[in-house]
Amino acid sequence: MAVGLDPSLPKSSPPALRQKPQAPMRANAPQYPMRPPAIADSAVQAAVNNQMAAGYGARESALADQDRRGISRGKGQQYAAQMAQDAADAKASAGAVQTEMAAANANAVARQTADSTQANERLANAGLLEGLRNTQAMEQQQRRGWQQDLYEAIRRGQFGLDQQQLDYTPLLGRLFE
Repeated sequence: MAVGLDPSLPKSSPPALRQKPQAPMRANAPQYPMRPPAIADSAVQAAVNNQMAAGYGARESALADQDRRGISRGKGQQYAAQMAQDAADAKASAGAVQTEMAAANANAVARQTADSTQANERLANAGLLEGLRNTQAMEQQQRRGWQQDLYEAIRRGQFGLDQQQLDYTPLLGRLFE
């Protein structure tokens, strides 16, 4: 026990180190749907099916274009028709793949945009909350400063009454006349 300590005396204020910390403010940020809107797989598959179906029948169409009156179809015409069908199939497959890639890209961009928007709004809300916390802390510090100023003014007033000195100015003024 320290010398001169009287534990029976009431404490004027609780120790600063034992004060309870303020509870953190809860963010009331807007809630967003879990997933952003995306292009439906069924719509993509329907578009792919339509592109693939557009290529069917190219062989028969090529054969019909090469038909002449009185000339029978030969192996060369069938080969050319098969080449036309293969080219149509390749073109349809490439278009279908491009459609699927475009849909996947659009979905990824929508997801990325939604994620970045949410992150930016969370960051902005956190900044606003931090600004409010800072304002509250500055207000508390300013209140403490005002209390300290008031306390010092009261103490100066007490010391001013305790240290009254006589005014010798008139007496000194007479002596120097």
